[in-house]
Amino acid sequence: MNGKELKRKLERDTGINVAHRTANRMKMTARDGDKATTAAGYQLLGSFCDLLQQQCPGSVAETQVLCVDAGHLKGDWNGMMLVATSKDADTKLVLCVDAGHLKGDWNGMMLVATGTDADTKLVHVATSICDKENTDNYSWFYLMMKNNVDMAEVLNSPKTTLFTDKHKSHEPAITLHAPNTVWRWCLRHHIKALPEAPGQTVTHWLYHAARAPTRTKFMDTKVKPTKPKAYAALLDPNKPHELVKWTHHAGPTDTAIGGVVSSNAAEQNMVMVGLQRGEEVAALHMAQHILDKTASRMAERAELVNSASQRFTPFAAKEFEAQRAKSSNLHSSATGNGNFTVRKLGSNYGNRVGLEFGTDGVVTRMTCTCGY
Repeated sequence: MNGKELKRKLERDTGINVAHRTANRMKMTARDGDKATTAAGYQLLGSFCDLLQQQCPGSVAETQVLCVDAGHLKGDWNGMMLVATSKDADTKLVLCVDAGHLKGDWNGMMLVATGTDADTKLVHVATSICDKENTDNYSWFYLMMKNNVDMAEVLNSPKTTLFTDKHKSHEPAITLHAPNTVWRWCLRHHIKALPEAPGQTVTHWLYHAARAPTRTKFMDTKVKPTKPKAYAALLDPNKPHELVKWTHHAGPTDTAIGGVVSSNAAEQNMVMVGLQRGEEVAALHMAQHILDKTASRMAERAELVNSASQRFTPFAAKEFEAQRAKSSNLHSSATGNGNFTVRKLGSNYGNRVGLEFGTDGVVTRMTCTCGY
């Protein structure tokens, strides 16, 4: 029975008129009502993280599962801490943090932290799902990362350069949890707002600003000859521009300022892990998707078996994909009056799940023969 058929059946049996997508979500809620299946799914996430650590010495991967009162987001949401940091003390550490709106029917945000390894390749650090982009959620996000010993060292190091956008709720969280880092805003956001800014010439300013010995050297040789209006805006004493902070003298030489990260790489990482996947999926399935895509993408970047930059191996990614396919091989069918049968495909036996819902189609109570 598909969502359209279930919608008609609910209207006929109960008189409740629900949207097509709500009917689809009811089916998935019933399927996820099998407590044993849900527990096994979360256990699989943890087991896969253990496998990653075994095959990639020096990397750390762990999951934090907790119930979050997140407004529109209801249920057990998985705050995943996928941490892979370099052990090289001389490495110039870079951490980019950003948030993006979930796409589809979920009202919420995905928080992403992205790092770079010794070969300047992107390393997925952490992912979280929350209700909105605010100081409390950012603080929780940093706190969860700091629960990992290696990430606590990164966030407390004056050699770490932290890149974010200019969202006003971010600064208090950074001040509290990463006060020693060199904090910079993503420059692409700010350069686009300058007069005459668009164009490849302006993109190259990021490179030259970071390497200029002085602000005057950069401004007079790179900006003034090509973009005089932007030059005037950058010199406005009443509106100090973030680009000025990128000149070499403005940052310690042992940080990543001299190496330039031209944009907030967390934005790229959101695309890498699935671009805020927000279809009608349960929290566990969204977490599985993020972890699966992360491992697969990182596997593509893995080089030699003994490479210092290797984080996620192809074998580990394939192993998780196979195990996930087994665990998600479930089917739910409506039997009438809010009752569903949940069983493995090909099996004649399963659990009976009952749903009670309000006039708006929101599930208010769930019962299951599995003891849920």
